[in-house]
Amino acid sequence: TIGKQMFMRPGTQCGFLLQMEQGVDLKTLPKVTSVYFRHNLVVSEEIFRKSKNGEEYFATDILQMA
Repeated sequence: TIGKQMFMRPGTQCGFLLQMEQGVDLKTLPKVTSVYFRHNLVVSEEIFRKSKNGEEYFATDILQMA
């Protein structure tokens, strides 16, 4: 978990830590691959609308009401 705080959003985020030797390039590791995609404005706007302007993706934060 990234930061347990009194506000909801930081407590619901997560990430990972990868211990590496100094000087190693992450992109050269055997299990690391790139994923390329094309941005499509029409599709992006449709997803944004269907997700209630992105609200579906984020927890409610009490600071939004301040």
